[in-house]
This record gives sequence, structure tokens and C-alpha cells, in this order.
Amino acid sequence: MTDGARSRPRGGVAGALQRLPGDLLLSGPRAIRFARRARQGDGGDSIVSTAPVGMVFTAAALMDEVALAFMRVGRLEPPPAEIERIADEIRVAAKLFAAQGWLAEPRSFHQSPPAPVGP
Repeated sequence: MTDGARSRPRGGVAGALQRLPGDLLLSGPRAIRFARRARQGDGGDSIVSTAPVGMVFTAAALMDEVALAFMRVGRLEPPPAEIERIADEIRVAAKLFAAQGWLAEPRSFHQSPPAPVGP
């Protein structure tokens, strides 16, 4: 593998996993920056109260940043074939819904629930 291939970001799962260590390493500085800004405040103009800034606050911000790093891994773009498969399923479903009259009268899709019994 050449250096150019190693530094080139990849897509899909491989690319997301490749970026994860960097995102995790940046979690600490992001949490500290957030806590520092919270400590500076907004001059008391905010109507939203803030938690006292300290180690617990900063640790909570760090946990949030780590969670966000892992959540970014889940934001993957499906391959074009998968998008086309889903689009085909939507077209088939739309034809079925129209044929059954559910698009014209959506309430006909659901059965009416029975009346409540007792208190």
C-alpha cells in the first residue's frame, strides 16, 4: 500500500472505522472547549439555566462527545444498488396502496378500535 492510498479517506464502513480513532481523540479537546465556553457564559442574558461547570460537567460533555463519535460511524451511505432496491420497493408499495384505496382514504387502512369497556 502506498502512502497516498493510506491517507486517502475511504467510504462506507471501512472509511467510518478509519475515522473513528481520530474522532475519539478529538473528543477530549471538544469537551474541554465546550466546558470552557460554558464557564465563560453569555453574560447572564440567557433564559436557560446552565449546570455548574466543573469536572462532572466536563466528564458528561466528554461522554457526549464519545457517543457522538460512535454515532458518526453509523451514518453510512448505502451503495447505489441498495438505494435503487429501496426505491423499487417504494414504487411497488405506492401501487399497492393506490390499488387498495389507502392513498385516497388513509383511514381505511386501519381498523377502528373497539369502544373502551369499563373504567
